[in-house]
Parts: sequence; structure tokens; C-alpha cells
Amino acid sequence: MVVFPGANGNMNGNMNGNMNGNMNGNMNGNMSGNASAAIGPGSGLTVPVAVPITPTGASAVRPSDDESFDELELHPDHWAMTIVPQLVTGLIADGILTQCQGVLACELNNKPDLEKDLEKALFKRDDAISLWGGEIADQANSFQHYFHALLSLNAREHPDTMRLISVVYQTASIIGLHMKVAFDRPRPAQVWPGLFPLLPTPPHPSFPSNHATQARAIALVLQEVATQAQRDAYAPFLEELATRIGENREYAGVHYASDTAGGNALAEQLVNHPLFQAAIADLKQASAAEIW
Repeated sequence: MVVFPGANGNMNGNMNGNMNGNMNGNMNGNMSGNASAAIGPGSGLTVPVAVPITPTGASAVRPSDDESFDELELHPDHWAMTIVPQLVTGLIADGILTQCQGVLACELNNKPDLEKDLEKALFKRDDAISLWGGEIADQANSFQHYFHALLSLNAREHPDTMRLISVVYQTASIIGLHMKVAFDRPRPAQVWPGLFPLLPTPPHPSFPSNHATQARAIALVLQEVATQAQRDAYAPFLEELATRIGENREYAGVHYASDTAGGNALAEQLVNHPLFQAAIADLKQASAAEIW
């Protein structure tokens, strides 16, 4: 199973370059933007230097004594990829797909009429673009950095919290894609050709919304951590951020409201699964010990 954590960038990067240039850069060392802090040797940054600095005098030039790559320098998305495949395999073996498919079938059967389901994209997009257009574009792929910003996280002081976010994000993505294939729902642009989505329509089925699944799952897990850390004041903000990330996809015209509802329901099923909770228990405890 290939895991595709996203990347953030400007509007053009998110729409065009993210899945090629920006994602490759992020997945191969230049992931500092998503982490809200510089990560990796050399601070994870590049500068326009064509000629290396070579101090004069042989005695002044010495190799570093570093003998290994510090685990703290490993980006949270890369760290998460070392455990997510095993976690997902265990969840599937335990029957989570069948369980979730039954729950989501009820959600999809209760969907409203088409115009109501597409209300935000059809009738409210003008206001949405003026207020949230920038974040809608920025969240087109990965949006983990919004949770990083909300909690004032940085990679060196909160590594376990950022790893926890990435594990939840990637696991929810894979489980969500399985559900998408199972339900095979067409995208809004396929059933309402004049919609003209604000963002490119993703090349996979519509239901449930993976953005909603991932964002809600992250919020639910972080609310649990906040309770452990006696930081309950964060809970409503986490809830609202997840809601906004999901609804932004409706304004963009790439999801129905019922997709968002399905994603939220799927997130609850995932987060409440005993195997999932067991897999993230140590990370949750470590996260709660970090000062947000």
C-alpha cells in the first residue's frame, strides 16, 4: 500500500505542482512548510549558493563527527510511514472496512436532494471565495499545518504530537480511499456540469470526503490528548477547524455535504476502533506530556 501524504504550497503549487514538484520536494527532505518548523540537517532549507564554503588552511577543514541521522530530524510524515502500513493491515484484517461500509451506507441513503447537497458550491461560493479562498486553495492537499498552527507546534518541541497527527492523517486517508472505491460515487462536476469547481476535481470517487475523514479524526484524537494534558480549552477550536476544512471542500465544488457527513462518520468509526486506539496509545501519552 502506497501512502501519499500531501504537501502545502501556494495556489498554483497546490493545484498543479504539489503532486509533482512540491510533493516530491516535501517527501524528499524539504518538508519544513508542513511541519511549521525547519526540520532536517541544514534546517531543511536551501539557499542560492553555487560554490560550497571551503575555509582556507587544511587544519580549518574538518569533517563532522556525526555518525547517524538523528531521529528528531526525521519528518513526522516519514516517521508515520514506518508504522501506518502495519496499522492499516491490522485494521482491515479486523474487519473495519465491512463495519464502516455499513455505517456509511446509512449516511449515503439519507442524503438530501441534489441542490441541497451542493448548496455551498451552487449558491454560496462568492462569499466563500472572498473569505476563505486562500485557505481553500492551501488545503487542497495536506492541511496538517493548520493543526500545527492552531496548537503552536514545532518539530523540535512537539515531535510526538506532530507524529501523532501524521499517523492519524495517513491512516484515515487509506481507510477513506477504500470506502471511496466501495461506494464509487460520482463527483459533483460529473452530475452538475455547470458547477466549475474552484479546485481540480480529484481523480477518485467522491464519498466519503477524505478531507473530512482526516480532519475529523485528527480533531477527535487531539481532543483526547487535550483532555489528558488538561488543555480542554483547545477542544472547541479543534472541532471548528475540522468542520471548516471539510466544508471548504463543499464551497470548492469538489464534494457534496453528504460526503462531508460521511467523512465525519467514518472518522468516528476509525478513532473508536480498539486496534486503532491501541496503536496510538503511546503517541497520545507522549503528546500529552509535551507542552502545547
